[in-house]
Amino acid sequence: MHSFHQSRGRILFEVLCAFGVSASCAMAWVQTYATAMLGPAAIAGLYGLVRFTDMFRRAPVVEDTRVAEPAVVVAQPPAVVPEPVARPEPEHELPADVVAALVRKPKRKTKRPAKAEPAAEEPTASEPHPEPEHSAPIAPLFEPEPFVRLQQRAAFGRKFGAR
Repeated sequence: MHSFHQSRGRILFEVLCAFGVSASCAMAWVQTYATAMLGPAAIAGLYGLVRFTDMFRRAPVVEDTRVAEPAVVVAQPPAVVPEPVARPEPEHELPADVVAALVRKPKRKTKRPAKAEPAAEEPTASEPHPEPEHSAPIAPLFEPEPFVRLQQRAAFGRKFGAR
């Protein structure tokens, strides 16, 4: 959807369809004298006329709201570079092992041939797998009730139990 306005070809197609429906309803009224066909004929004709006037509507003009200003060069004073401010010393020191973990090691730029890594050890059959700490019992939510016919149905023309 690039534009809100429809193309003139599409509007012309709608106008021709509306006039076709109007003419069809008018001819049905002439042949059958059914006054019920006059309403749709009038409505379709009016719609076709309104859409026909839409074909000649001009596209809205988009005005340029920018104002052309003359290019004026203003000399800027040289930028003043502020002196670096010394950071205050931390109140407490971190342990050396924590600082070592936080500091990243620089990457080497030379490539070394890849070494084959040893395969991960797989658990053997003799080692038991750890069981989860909690497992819910597995049971069906609803147990089906047994199908028991308490009464025998009456059959057509016969009574059960009597001989």
